[in-house]
Amino acid sequence: GKQDMDLNMEYYVKIPWSIIKQGAQYSLFGKNKEQSGKQDKDAIIRADSTKKTRYLNLKIKGDIDNYKITLGKERKKSIDIE
Repeated sequence: GKQDMDLNMEYYVKIPWSIIKQGAQYSLFGKNKEQSGKQDKDAIIRADSTKKTRYLNLKIKGDIDNYKITLGKERKKSIDIE
């Protein structure tokens, strides 16, 4: 994404559906006995290039005090070569 010196931002975030499903499961049913004894650690999740992965694409636009989160992904600008 982008951010300027006035703290105006336009960020694009891709969240794997597996993480969304896992979070929904925890919020609805809580953690199971096996997971409750373990301490969760934050880790970087990398996409497996051999599998097809679905993502939820979010766009965060605005400034620190007034921002809006919507669905959307970054549009690649085409480059004209003459």
